[in-house]
Amino acid sequence: MNAVVSLNGSVYWPQDVLIFITNESGVFLHDNVFNLSSDNATLTNQSITSPSGFVLGTGHNAYYGNYNSSIFLSYSLSFAGYMIMKVENSSSGTLIKFGVLILQNGTYTHEMFWFNNVTIHQRGDPYFLVNGTEYTPAGIYFYMGSYYDAELVLAGEANGESTSFTSLHGKLGLFYVVDNKLYSFPSYYTFGADTGESTNDVYVSYDGAVQVNSGQLDLTDFGQLNASQYPPLTFEVTSQSSPHATQSSTGSSSQPPSQSSVTSNEQSTMTHNVSGSQTSNTGSSDIDYSFLGGIVIVIAMLIASRMKKK
Repeated sequence: MNAVVSLNGSVYWPQDVLIFITNESGVFLHDNVFNLSSDNATLTNQSITSPSGFVLGTGHNAYYGNYNSSIFLSYSLSFAGYMIMKVENSSSGTLIKFGVLILQNGTYTHEMFWFNNVTIHQRGDPYFLVNGTEYTPAGIYFYMGSYYDAELVLAGEANGESTSFTSLHGKLGLFYVVDNKLYSFPSYYTFGADTGESTNDVYVSYDGAVQVNSGQLDLTDFGQLNASQYPPLTFEVTSQSSPHATQSSTGSSSQPPSQSSVTSNEQSTMTHNVSGSQTSNTGSSDIDYSFLGGIVIVIAMLIASRMKKK
């Protein structure tokens, strides 16, 4: 999942990434941040910091990733949850928080992982910007990040990789949140535009929700999502099953996943926030998604009941 943060004339591109290792039934919780403020914009280990990661590359090829510490979850199908990003002011600048709420891991569960906090050492009024009428400052000729859109996409892991699925069945959704309620964007697309990676055999269908299956790509647009077809943020737990989580170091670079699934780039301006801690909270029957001072949340849903990559 990725979206664009506007910050006093600067533009950043954070990504909340699930790296599925399907032959091991495991998933890494990963995040990246890129600087799209211009074609030559860069990041350094002084301009962006986190206890979990660092900047790789130099010049306009520099980007941040949580390579010091990445949570690895064992999963069982059906696997379902929400991926969450929020941005807020902090004493050191602008704070971007990355989280994953696991709602189902074989059986129903309730486990919240705030797995990384990233500080951009630039003060201002940060917010997520979704705008279908203009390009980011990096421009249409830059190799990534052309559009002010929000994306939830299935794709290869990194370095322009294209992945293929021998089997796939799931449901996707992409929302922003006000007062603990899911709200649809004005319109969506069945493909991504910004992300460098891709897949070529995912068929996206729409019936008020978004269904994904292995099949031929169909590049089209569709209307608003029906939030009532997705689990609420207050979730009733029927049984407990805690996914096995471990801390792991990873050295591979993860460019953002892309090119097939759910995208919105309608004109809309938003900020978002969600309360929570950095720890996993198992057994609670709801989440404290406190709405703070008019701040808005962007959140994505992933439900997979069958998934296997080539």
